[in-house]
Amino acid sequence: MSQTKAQLIQPIGVVTASGVVVSGVMTASSFDGVVTGSATSVTQGKNLNLGAVNAVSFVGDFTGNATGIITSSAIKVGSLTASSFVGDFTGTATSMARGTGFTAGAVTASGFVANVTGNVTGDVVGNIDGDLTGNLTGDVTGNVTGNVTGVSTGNVTGNVTGNLVGVAGSVLQGTNIHVGVMTAVTLIGDGSNLTGIAATNYNTQTVTANSGTTAIDLSAGNMITFNQSSNTTVSFANTSEAMSVTLIRDKDDNTTARTITWPDSIKWNGGSAPTLITSSTSGRLQQFQFLTRDSGVTWYGWENMKYNPAFSFVGKQKVMVWGNNEDGALGLNQAHDKYYSSPVQLPGSWESISQPYQSGESARGRSLFGTKADGSLWSWGYNSSGNLGLNDRTYRSSPTQVGTNTIWTGARANGQNNSFAVTIGGEAWFLGGVDYKGGGGINVGGTWNVRKSSPTQIGTDTNWKQLSSGMFSPVAVKTDGTLWSWGYNVYGTLGQGNTTSYSSPTQMGTGTDWKQCSVDGHHAAGAVKTNGTLWTWGDAYQGNTGHNDLVKRSSPTQIPGTTWRSFSIAEGGAMATKTDGTLWMWGYGQYGQLGQNNITHRSSPIQVGTNTNWSTLHTIGRHSYCGAFKTDGTFWTWGSNEDGMLGHNQAMPGYSSPMQVPGISITDPSNECGGLWVGGKMMMVGIPQ
Repeated sequence: MSQTKAQLIQPIGVVTASGVVVSGVMTASSFDGVVTGSATSVTQGKNLNLGAVNAVSFVGDFTGNATGIITSSAIKVGSLTASSFVGDFTGTATSMARGTGFTAGAVTASGFVANVTGNVTGDVVGNIDGDLTGNLTGDVTGNVTGNVTGVSTGNVTGNVTGNLVGVAGSVLQGTNIHVGVMTAVTLIGDGSNLTGIAATNYNTQTVTANSGTTAIDLSAGNMITFNQSSNTTVSFANTSEAMSVTLIRDKDDNTTARTITWPDSIKWNGGSAPTLITSSTSGRLQQFQFLTRDSGVTWYGWENMKYNPAFSFVGKQKVMVWGNNEDGALGLNQAHDKYYSSPVQLPGSWESISQPYQSGESARGRSLFGTKADGSLWSWGYNSSGNLGLNDRTYRSSPTQVGTNTIWTGARANGQNNSFAVTIGGEAWFLGGVDYKGGGGINVGGTWNVRKSSPTQIGTDTNWKQLSSGMFSPVAVKTDGTLWSWGYNVYGTLGQGNTTSYSSPTQMGTGTDWKQCSVDGHHAAGAVKTNGTLWTWGDAYQGNTGHNDLVKRSSPTQIPGTTWRSFSIAEGGAMATKTDGTLWMWGYGQYGQLGQNNITHRSSPIQVGTNTNWSTLHTIGRHSYCGAFKTDGTFWTWGSNEDGMLGHNQAMPGYSSPMQVPGISITDPSNECGGLWVGGKMMMVGIPQ
């Protein structure tokens, strides 16, 4: 048998062969070609220059460029240094040199410790424990526990437990962000969708509690104005995990107690809920604070503040009286036929004196009411109809207390034969007199001309603010700005658009912006709105409706101008002030009472002088005399001076322009509880000490 023999010689240059099969150990300083078998070992430190390498496994150092790696192939390397790497990485990379480009499809690793300076465009589902200084343009769905100092334009749906020191361009609504310290240059939005301890921290809402249950939606705001007008049970809805709630309770302005049943989850400081304010006037408030850290399972509550001063007037006013003392109207306990032409002090300390019906000639109307510092009500003077509220018809020449209640305010009015008052709680009362044509407003079933000599409540409403009454036709304003009238209406004095009489209060129109009203005997009336407009209606007796005619109107008609401040009307004349401090008058001028230095009648407003310091307090007597305060506290009168009613220490003559009353001054002429009142043939003025 013959055998093939080969001679081994030392090769010269490069040997190129179409196929070389090596089954043992191959040692070479370099290798260029294609490896199609299995390389079980590559000596570390040796260079291996290859074209295409197809291997099940590869163990060694790789210093060249890998242009393609088959997906799912296992590559086991010690140190991998490459300008680029494209493929799948399924092992553990213990170190990666900073600045090296690493381009991969999906990277799945139990741990990855390295600095990433490029862009991560795929999903990172493991942990990044190093620094990420590049850009995140893909979605990060795992946990990032290192520092992210680059720009992130993708979505982060995992937990970020490090510090965010960059700029967040947009945060998707509904996404939770849990951070330690958040520092932002700009925060846009009202915070209405925030949850946690800072949720709705500056959002306010008003809650009306006017029924048996009141649900407070905390997503609408945690600063709550709580307007309560009914007993109610409170509940909280849409509570955040951690929340601070402030509730400011404003009870309706009456003496009716209102209760609150709080949620059982509230743990009150001191063990029990604070005592609620039961009686209230405007401005009396209390504030409660509530805090939760477990979404309202437990609330911690306490009362921050309560403003509920004991009821008391200042009680520091003297009352000066002068003029005719017929029927004991001056309250000086003296003979009825005596009069004073200069001011004399009414004994005692008074809070206010009512404005009687402005009748210059008739004895009727000289019935006076006053309140003291404790809220008690007193009356004196004419009482033929029982209008002093003393349960009799006996005249009084000195003040006598009406009942024992201490609930009365300065809002009172006297008609020719009747009288009215408002309580601290906003109730309206017919104090006494004749309910002529329903003018008492006590609604006795259509029976008119009923006499009452003691106080009787008018209806059940508790929001009356101001009353004005003539002979038989009261007009009133409520705290909600509505205007009401009732009684005798033959001249359209009630402003209801007809001449029908009403035996109980009836709203005049639908407006809610009325501020102050006044009515004369039974001919005409008027009122000022909050927008500065002045409206009058009724019979234009002597031109006192101010419309430059003598036409009767049964509905409110505006007098030109939008700067009117206050208004007063009497039979035959009217006067008003404007916001610029000017004084205006119109109507009958026979006695110079229009202040024009003449005796001319006027059927439209005309300014009195040029002064701009007239205050809101003023009044006009029937046909003959007037008086008003200026803002410096001085008091001025003009018109007829019969019986010394102008207070200038002389019986005659009168004055056709304002003259200062000597020795009279007031520290707060805007205080309507202490001003000027005119009735019968006398005047009164309150002067704070």
